[in-house]
Amino acid sequence: MIGTASPRHHEALRELGVEPIDYRDPDVAARVRAVAPDGVDAVFDHLAGKSITVSHRLLNRTGTLVSYSIASKLDDTTPVLLSFLHLMAKLAFWNYLPTRKHASFYNVWSGAGKPDSAKREAFRA
Repeated sequence: MIGTASPRHHEALRELGVEPIDYRDPDVAARVRAVAPDGVDAVFDHLAGKSITVSHRLLNRTGTLVSYSIASKLDDTTPVLLSFLHLMAKLAFWNYLPTRKHASFYNVWSGAGKPDSAKREAFRA
């Protein structure tokens, strides 16, 4: 398992059996490729934006990409909805390519109910 984190968390990751990579490294993808030259089985990407394409390229030939946020776009001037729709289109396009890779968006709040509802509070608990 490979995990990106700031250097202060690297030792804790190693104790869990994770190979740490500094997320601020200017070439994170090269560091991942050094550890997994044939690609990785899965990437969990919370940034989206430019990183989603890099994440998809890091997959092995049957890998899975799970995007679960668009954190890189939250402070952007582009409306969040447009960024989200662009991400969804890109993921759908990749799934239609004749490869064995898979890409999806995981919404942690799906089925959680309306804000301030009992269902949402139970979900949070």
